[in-house]
Amino acid sequence: KAELSASSTSLKPGDEVTLTLKVSDINMGDDGINAVEGTIKYDTNVFEAITQSSITSESGWSTTYNGETSNSLNGKFLAVNLSAGTKEDTTILTVKLKVKQDVAKTTETQIDFVDVTSNDGVDLVNVGTKSVKLKVTVPEEPKNEIKNEVKNLEVKPTENKATGTIPQTGVTPAMFITI
Repeated sequence: KAELSASSTSLKPGDEVTLTLKVSDINMGDDGINAVEGTIKYDTNVFEAITQSSITSESGWSTTYNGETSNSLNGKFLAVNLSAGTKEDTTILTVKLKVKQDVAKTTETQIDFVDVTSNDGVDLVNVGTKSVKLKVTVPEEPKNEIKNEVKNLEVKPTENKATGTIPQTGVTPAMFITI
């Protein structure tokens, strides 16, 4: 069996996710397995390009990756263990992918390890395609809101510049006569 897992399934632009490929339940005779291969397919509009330095070999395995976009082997990986065949459950490799900063909208995406195949030096065993689904959430732009807030305003009288006195208002006695 082969299992593909992701360090996170919910991402934002600029985030990095680590994929881990493990094998288990190895039933390939006394020698175990010594090679695992497949092709990594992912949305290049969402993730930066995978390179050889994006892949880390684990548990004594050595991995090569073809990142050449100009040929039909683009995305192909080959992990080998030359020292001994593996019979135990183990992690083969990890792959780091980075979400592009300019992802236009929230999207669900999938990363596939296609036609994952193992062998013991003699027989090939295809364990199929292994996939992880991820969601990339692009934050909404903040809205420009205008808030009308009235704060406690203190009204101060102004000085009359001509006379230097402060104008006053008040009660003036007045008399009204009606006929």
